[in-house]
Amino acid sequence: MEVETSLIHRAGLLMVDSRSACMLEAGEFIAAGVRPEGMREVGELVGTDSEAPLRVLSADGITIFKSVGLGVQDVVIAKLVVDLAERKGVGCNLDSYDDCSTAGVSLS
Repeated sequence: MEVETSLIHRAGLLMVDSRSACMLEAGEFIAAGVRPEGMREVGELVGTDSEAPLRVLSADGITIFKSVGLGVQDVVIAKLVVDLAERKGVGCNLDSYDDCSTAGVSLS
């Protein structure tokens, strides 16, 4: 268990990347009986023109952030890495896996 149940219960704000993913994968939240309405998603920080953004810090000073990871996060990180490699002029482009051996790339 990453975070003790007592601390989760004391927290004034439980910030998550995805409510639905945390309900399935965040063992400490599941064990603590946290319900979806007890969590706030990071996307809610932005707010809309008609509402004030969500406060990041809770009134009692205890905010817990739980990220179980989403596939879209992996895609965004990979894109940032490729963009950086292109800017620095490192790496190589492969049209197919067959090109790997001639480029000196091992996939095993």
